[in-house]
Amino acid sequence: MREVQLERRPVGITIVDRAFYLATVDEDWVDGQLQRLGVEGPASSIETLQSFPFEPRSVAFDGERFWTADRNSDAIVSFTLAIF
Repeated sequence: MREVQLERRPVGITIVDRAFYLATVDEDWVDGQLQRLGVEGPASSIETLQSFPFEPRSVAFDGERFWTADRNSDAIVSFTLAIF
């Protein structure tokens, strides 16, 4: 068990291939990003994978696509990453 300090506010989390994928926002709840938190080994690493053009809330992965909610448009958004 361990604690990982985050620099951004997490608004969603899912686990894919032994890593945590987080939808995060800044202190003003804008500037949404998808980040990968690697926890393998003794040190944790955070990598920003993409920015969102909207304010995300939550994140899920169905084995092929990621899903999040666009809070201001009342919409659900799916997307893929080049790393998959």
